[in-house]
Amino acid sequence: MTAIPALPLPSRTLSWRRAIRLPRTVTRFGGGRPAPVAPTNGVVVTIHADAGCDAARLAERVAAQLGVPVLDEQIPSLVAAALGIPDDDARTLDGTAPSPLLQAVLWSGCMSPCPEILGAASEADVITRCFHQTEEVIRDAAAGDAGAVIVGRAAAFVLAGHPTALHVRLGAPADHRAARLGVASTVAADRAAERSVRHGYRTALDDGAFHHVVDERDADLDVLVAAAARQRHAVATRGAVARG
Repeated sequence: MTAIPALPLPSRTLSWRRAIRLPRTVTRFGGGRPAPVAPTNGVVVTIHADAGCDAARLAERVAAQLGVPVLDEQIPSLVAAALGIPDDDARTLDGTAPSPLLQAVLWSGCMSPCPEILGAASEADVITRCFHQTEEVIRDAAAGDAGAVIVGRAAAFVLAGHPTALHVRLGAPADHRAARLGVASTVAADRAAERSVRHGYRTALDDGAFHHVVDERDADLDVLVAAAARQRHAVATRGAVARG
């Protein structure tokens, strides 16, 4: 096994936040670029689905009710185009958040010629850029006039400060989800989702500010979510108009 040489320490004062280069969104949910709100902004819904639940189906039905587009499978292509990287790379990293260990390697400045360090730093850089560009794609959609139903990608955390977006978590009993994915796959997917939120936003998935936690087996679920989204949007835009 190749020994990894010690990295030279920088002369400036260290802090934990600087040492692992936390994502800019860590300071507060929805950090980075504020989401403007105007009467012309469209209705925005984010849907996070627990493993084994069909978020895409609910998103299509809600979008049809609201007359807005769905933002889902095209996100990696938009990220790839913005960053100038291959589509396949963006799809492979879709939904991946940079871990503290990879961020620490990236912060080191790649001053070691060790191949393992150089490879880890390169990986950390691509993951971090894809992560932040995914956030930008989500914020752009939420700020647009057309509105959107945004699936996954921790959009509820990215847009936690957005005053009109409705955040929905789609769930179901464990046996229902396992019947679709299998027990082992369901457990692994749940852990991956928790890890991504913890790495990207330094919090737990269960602590997300979801407005509704719904069961995918409920009848007329799309109608209920669409009605809640319209109401939230109407209240927020009336307030924006009143404030001038």
